[in-house]
Amino acid sequence: MALEIYFPTTPLNQFVECFTFYEDVSFNHSIERLFPEGVVEVIIDLTEIPKFIYDNNALTEIQTCKTAWVSGVRKEFISISVLPYSAMFVIRFRRGMAYPFLQVPIHELDGQVIDADLIFGSRFGEIREQLLASPSPQAKFDLMEKYLSERSKNILAIPPVVSFGIQQILQNPTTTQINLLADKTGYSHKHFLSLFTKYVGLTPKQFLRVMKFQQTLQSIEQTSIPNWSQLALECGYYDQAHFINDFRSFSGLTPNEYMIKKGEYFNYVAIR
Repeated sequence: MALEIYFPTTPLNQFVECFTFYEDVSFNHSIERLFPEGVVEVIIDLTEIPKFIYDNNALTEIQTCKTAWVSGVRKEFISISVLPYSAMFVIRFRRGMAYPFLQVPIHELDGQVIDADLIFGSRFGEIREQLLASPSPQAKFDLMEKYLSERSKNILAIPPVVSFGIQQILQNPTTTQINLLADKTGYSHKHFLSLFTKYVGLTPKQFLRVMKFQQTLQSIEQTSIPNWSQLALECGYYDQAHFINDFRSFSGLTPNEYMIKKGEYFNYVAIR
């Protein structure tokens, strides 16, 4: 089994959170549920075996994914297939920072999983072949860092107002008020909403809800027996019913059900 994470160097690290490479990682389940995180990822499958996306309720196959795909920002969970042994290379962009590399409005990918060559062009298949031929994880990381740096070198920028909005929400997801945030930017609410949605993939309000959910997951990890009423208030929910409804919307589970099903890592549970 191999699992390695690489953090790109400056300036790429301002836009790409990390690269992850793994192979021969074993799983004892066949379907897992991924929660929304407010990020865009590119997944490069280093096997030839198709992967599937399932209907969240019926768990029937609704989409086939082969070789490489882009997973857009989501505001609800997604159900995907997991093989007993897999090999993948994953590019995880920082929140709101994928645009210079994808070069399409991020909201157009909202909730979608799209073949990577439709975004990056036919050359991306060559990059995958080079990853397969690279002799070590570090060689794979170096290859991808060079490719992304070359692709984005002329447009490596995000409007400051978008960066400001993202950071304000990330720093204070429990107390941020979108109307006040828009006022602070000096932009009209409509213009701020339009720019934020284009680059982040969600409206400010949707992004704030996802970040509150993410903070909730982190808070749950810090205690073995959560006090749900207290946790709901600490995470910015006005009552426990609001908290439970939001939690179920993003995870498909009640908080108690999540405590039973949750695994070692954030943002996923095994389904079958």
